[in-house]
Amino acid sequence: SYVTTEGFQLEQYLHGPFVATEKDTTVTFICPPGHGRDRTIDLIKSVKTVNGYTVGLVPSGDEEVVSLLDCVLALPDCPDFLSPVVYLIPLQLYTYWLALEKGCNPDVFRVNDPSHLAAKSHYIL
Repeated sequence: SYVTTEGFQLEQYLHGPFVATEKDTTVTFICPPGHGRDRTIDLIKSVKTVNGYTVGLVPSGDEEVVSLLDCVLALPDCPDFLSPVVYLIPLQLYTYWLALEKGCNPDVFRVNDPSHLAAKSHYIL
C-alpha cells in the first residue's frame, strides 16, 4: 500500500515508539487469547487515550477486546500452534486489500513508478 509501517512486540512498542502515537495514528493489534492478553488490553486503552485508531485481529467471542477497538477482524478459535498462521494470513490480506483500495498494485514492488524503477537498478530482490 506504499505506507510505512513497523511491527513491534508489545513491550518494545511501549518502551519507545508509543511516544510517537497521536491522533489518527493507526495501531493494529494481533490479540490471540492467553499470555499477554491483559497487557494488550492496557496498550489498546493507552492508544485510545491519545486518540489513536485501533484495529485488532481478535478471536471470535472476546467481547471485552472487541468493545475497545475501532475495527475488528474476528478470527476462529484455533490451537496455539496454529495461531501464527490463523492471525498472520488475515493481516497479509488486510494489507493487500488496503493497497488495492488506495489504487496501488501490491504485486509490482512499485516499479510502475519511474523513480522506483530507476532505484531498482541498484539492488536485486
